[in-house]
Amino acid sequence: MLPEIPITVRNPGGQNRIPEPIKVSVPFPKGLLTSPYCLEVTTDSLKVDPLQVTPLSQWADGSLQWVLLEFFASADEKDEILYLVRLLESPSPPPSDSGYLPRITQHTNTSCISTGKATFEIQKDAFAPFRQVLIEDRGLISEQGTALELAGVDGNFYKPVITHFNWHEVGPIRASLVVKGWFITQDNHNFAAFRAMLDFFIKTAFCKLRFQIHNPRAAIHPGGVWDLGDPGSIFFSDLSLSLPAAFLPSTVHVCTDIKKDSKHYPKSDFLLYQDSSGGKNWNSLNHVDCDGTLTTSFRGYKLWSLENNVKQILEEGHRATPYMAISNQDGWVCGSVKDFWQNFPKALSVVSNTLKISLFPSQSTGNFELQGGERKTHTILLEFGTGSPSTNLTKQLLDPLQVSVDPVWIAKTGALPYFIPEAQDQNKVYLDYVKNVVQGPNSFFNKREIIDEYGWRHFGDIFADHEAVHAKKKSNFISHYNNQFDFIFGSGVQFLRSGDRKWFQLMDDLAQHVMDIDIYHTDDDKPAYSHGLFWHTDHYRPAGRATHRTYSLYSVEKRDLKNFGGGPSNEHNYTSGLALYYLLTGDLLAKEAVLELAQWVMAMDDGANTPWAFIDDGPTGLASQTVFTDYHGPGRGAANSINALVDAYKLSKERKYLDKAEELITRCIHPKDDIPSLKLDDPEYKWSYLVFLQVIGKYLDFKYELGELDWHFFYARDALLHYCNWMLKNEVPYKEVLHKVDIPTETWPAQDIRKSCVLNYAFKYGPPESKLAFKDKARFFFDRCLEDLLSFETAYLTRPMVILSAYGYMQAYFDHSGGNPISTYLAHNYDFGSPSGFKPQRLRLKASAMKKAVSLTHMVKLSLKGMYHGLRIKLLRKKRKLRNNIP
Repeated sequence: MLPEIPITVRNPGGQNRIPEPIKVSVPFPKGLLTSPYCLEVTTDSLKVDPLQVTPLSQWADGSLQWVLLEFFASADEKDEILYLVRLLESPSPPPSDSGYLPRITQHTNTSCISTGKATFEIQKDAFAPFRQVLIEDRGLISEQGTALELAGVDGNFYKPVITHFNWHEVGPIRASLVVKGWFITQDNHNFAAFRAMLDFFIKTAFCKLRFQIHNPRAAIHPGGVWDLGDPGSIFFSDLSLSLPAAFLPSTVHVCTDIKKDSKHYPKSDFLLYQDSSGGKNWNSLNHVDCDGTLTTSFRGYKLWSLENNVKQILEEGHRATPYMAISNQDGWVCGSVKDFWQNFPKALSVVSNTLKISLFPSQSTGNFELQGGERKTHTILLEFGTGSPSTNLTKQLLDPLQVSVDPVWIAKTGALPYFIPEAQDQNKVYLDYVKNVVQGPNSFFNKREIIDEYGWRHFGDIFADHEAVHAKKKSNFISHYNNQFDFIFGSGVQFLRSGDRKWFQLMDDLAQHVMDIDIYHTDDDKPAYSHGLFWHTDHYRPAGRATHRTYSLYSVEKRDLKNFGGGPSNEHNYTSGLALYYLLTGDLLAKEAVLELAQWVMAMDDGANTPWAFIDDGPTGLASQTVFTDYHGPGRGAANSINALVDAYKLSKERKYLDKAEELITRCIHPKDDIPSLKLDDPEYKWSYLVFLQVIGKYLDFKYELGELDWHFFYARDALLHYCNWMLKNEVPYKEVLHKVDIPTETWPAQDIRKSCVLNYAFKYGPPESKLAFKDKARFFFDRCLEDLLSFETAYLTRPMVILSAYGYMQAYFDHSGGNPISTYLAHNYDFGSPSGFKPQRLRLKASAMKKAVSLTHMVKLSLKGMYHGLRIKLLRKKRKLRNNIP
């Protein structure tokens, strides 16, 4: 019997909703689903139609692993609605009738899409984006069309010229358009890049526009510091979208809180402006510009009416979740911005017949700086119609329906390794601990408020409160956590286990922040930096003016500047969360980010990219070093590089990524390593060998699923077991060796969770005689991790909570199912030889230079010796002649 997969749709507002487009990603076990047309969705025995299905990933046998489903869902006052995903015996493709899909027609200068309710005319040369929007042949936009305007600090405007225009994912629910281009100066120079992603939905007059502005230049980062005001930054004063109506509005509809009804005003000019987050720390030093000047002016938002040049405050508040519309009897135009107050400053305004949406509003006290390699993506909601705008999708999608898949089904599929539903996890101490991430006084939502981690650049990041504990100055201490230890992955897994949407919210916010701000999107810096992921803020230092990035000139004492500075590093490269985010949302920007970070690994390790390639174009070692440039053994630098490459191969199926991963594995570990010589019992510098072994376990799982039980598989398997046998005899809980570390924090016992994970991998792949020992020791470290961590008063700081969220869930799988070990120990006849060691390009060049220097010295010595010998002979001859009176 074919399975039925429950998915739950929650109505957060608890009110009636018109049909709303939703998406949900559903996993399937290997071999079950071979065609996207073998699925249907039902509720109350009624088939949902239409349904759009997009495959996101495949198993090794070609069957579908994760599939994105999109359909329209309705909701009444019920809190939850149950849908069922059903598999069909045979494929049932959608009707071929073109009227069933959004219809696209191409013209010389425009492209038109008809959704069945509206027709959008989109310009192809300069991004406006719309020349016209028609409903029932009635144009709702004035003749000049809409306008996207970027203003420089000198008041001049830059023209958005299109270089790429492509329709994709045209299906029965949604059609997507991707537009790329440049904002061009008046003298035809590229100022900033842009990308627009427009989604149009069948039977609606609604458009979701994700607009991204990007500074692709490299930062100059003099002295290795990354402060605001860098010469590679660009500055501008306003970025706004104007929608001039074809009619003269009689009414302006303003809603500042979507939980309340909108207010209707007679036609006038209006401005709704969110200047700051509205939180109690709205004027945090988090919001300074390159001069150190605070950029926020007042708490929250204000709504003004402007009539006859008289400005009158109509409303004031802290946090607006608004939309604004203009209307008369002929039609209406409505707009908003997702996460409006969180991404302050923002503005919605009406001037005459024009609705204006300001992503970077000129009302802000200062100009806007986009640092080198930095970008920002906003989501704009646009809707058009006739009749009353009171019931509209814009309002609903500011607080959309929430969807989750039955965790029991996810566990059955095996699509997420070691996954067990929260309800089946018997580790109550662990569950109680990680729940603090999303609820209670220690929640990450509350931590945001401490430093006001909001604003267009910061929103989504996490306050690194653990850094403040050992900082010299604790008051007003600001530190950005970025995505250390991959909280994107941890929050995604916890969402799938529990169905609690708060986990997804944290994942979504952080993923968007990392993809825009924390990845260095430039081709123009050195390969070791370009397209890399930035570190979190320096340990125990305030962020200064480096915003999210490490190394601020304003947070270091002058005497320390000599050894200060840096940039993106292989030790901070986390991709698994971004890969999971793509699989859960279908967001192509996340897939793109994973591939970008994997390509960065390959570029930084390619000796042909260095100035010394003419001497030695072999691997640089930058992808495999950890802490020390000459250490290329098991460590987190190599681990994160290998992990990124494996994730990239999973999403792209490009073999180059897996080949490079295997190259790094053989470079950094060997089944016959002399482990004592590596001094792994020095936790201060060698603790992260555990990260490496975790990634080896992930690699083995992937190779096993691929069916590639080859030389590389057994090499990695035997190396893992070699180290785990050493761990059985030598590893102890970190709390027992805190005297060996510089700062004995709560994070050390939190890292014991990695020992549990690694030993569980050994239990899975190890020989029968060792399995029980590995399993028992894994459980021992899991229990001691929690016991020791909770003995610290600082147990609920950010870093340990992230570590436990991302890695602690695995133990429940081994408890619940017995761990599903490989029943037959896999033997082989490979001879792996002996460890040969690896020398990075720097050391090879040094050795080469030394050789040449030695050769040169030897030649000089021989020459000098020959000269001395010749002179000595001449002197002897002269003496002999003088003694014998020889003329």
